[in-house]
Amino acid sequence: MKWKRKDDGSRFVRVRLALRGFEDKYKGKVSTYAGTASRWSHRILNGVATQHRLRLWSGDINKAFCRGVAYAELAKRTGEAQVSMQMEVPRGTIHILRRVQTFERFDPVLHVLEMIKPGIGSVYAPRSWQIDITGSLLKYGMRQTTAEPCFFVLHDKNKLVQAANIHVDDLKVADNEPYRSHLVKFLEERYGAMKKTFTPFTHVGILHTQDEKTFEVTTCQDEYLKQLNAIEDSRLQSQPLTIDLPMDLPGKYGSLLGGVAWVGMSRADALVYIQYIQRNMKKPAFKHLKDLNRLLRWLVRTKCTTKSIAYVGTPVIHGVADSAFKAEEDDCLALRGCVIGLGTSDGTTFQIVDFWCRKHRRVTRSTVAAELTNVTEVAEFCMMLAGFYEEVLHGVETSQTLAQKLLEGRFKTRVQVYIDAYSVYSAVCTQQVRMPSETSLIYENKTLHDHLKV
Repeated sequence: MKWKRKDDGSRFVRVRLALRGFEDKYKGKVSTYAGTASRWSHRILNGVATQHRLRLWSGDINKAFCRGVAYAELAKRTGEAQVSMQMEVPRGTIHILRRVQTFERFDPVLHVLEMIKPGIGSVYAPRSWQIDITGSLLKYGMRQTTAEPCFFVLHDKNKLVQAANIHVDDLKVADNEPYRSHLVKFLEERYGAMKKTFTPFTHVGILHTQDEKTFEVTTCQDEYLKQLNAIEDSRLQSQPLTIDLPMDLPGKYGSLLGGVAWVGMSRADALVYIQYIQRNMKKPAFKHLKDLNRLLRWLVRTKCTTKSIAYVGTPVIHGVADSAFKAEEDDCLALRGCVIGLGTSDGTTFQIVDFWCRKHRRVTRSTVAAELTNVTEVAEFCMMLAGFYEEVLHGVETSQTLAQKLLEGRFKTRVQVYIDAYSVYSAVCTQQVRMPSETSLIYENKTLHDHLKV
């Protein structure tokens, strides 16, 4: 049960019947994956709204997990075996069920309810809903992009007129009339009345505002941070910082860390600190809890906003890569990071698309290896974005066509990658790639070299 407030200020209690999906014995043997919109697709949509002068708004479909496809339709679309699920009626509610026609003689000892489609709490509900909403948007006329299945675009006479991404039951859309009315009417005919909110609105914990004249989109998470509270405990002052947290604190520590980590959606300045605290998630000590509280207070104290500004001319994708490596007696420490954006060729206008601060996926034994591995990954990500923008600006294409354009260097959006390691630059930007002293790096060098030739 949950208290809800109406527009007139009065309150009412909303009650939902939730299944115990964690008790499903077969949940680990079937596919239940349902992706959500990526971080970079959220930022790209903000930039698209600014660049194409589209109005940004958010839509919420009520009771989405009860509106997914039925189990029979789910099996038909996926080619998997049809799920058969039953539920027991909660005690104390049987007399309510008996009021429904054909259920007058329902006996909880002899009967259970056969589920036609997944309900709230079922592990199949997210996937069932995603399949249904995807099919609805495709039927409406939008096209699903190849790189980001949760991002949809609509073109009219080769011009982008509508773009949207889906994050569970929330939609974020950029469009103008009459396309907005057409989409809302189509969705409401299928799912009932939906809640529509224009800027300022909060979507996935991020406050969005859009200028009425310039269409520039500003995002921040300052209001979200105010809802997080530091963990106050007297033992932080009395216990040595190196002692592991007692049994009653790791749960609170993990919950707060998850909330703080979500700030990484918009604050690149906090990523390095979040990544440091996350490394000690398995065995946190009082020191890490104190650092987490300090980080939260610093985030609340320092305000941060991100603005999408329109650029002029042909867009260029910029990827700024950097990596750190430190050799110690018993171990080596390596860290990688980047900032990726879209803007003018000279970088004077720069819309942030993505950023990260992570550990290396592969073992690196030197500074050159760390820099080279990171810049290769950044370059590959930027080339993927070039293909994505090809679909957003000019229409969706098949994966085979995009792959061929990538090999031939025919994407209309250029890619520029920046590094501060001259050793990597000199090894790649040469007529003939030489065998490096660390021979395993030859393939990384040649990969970057071949991309530059294209």
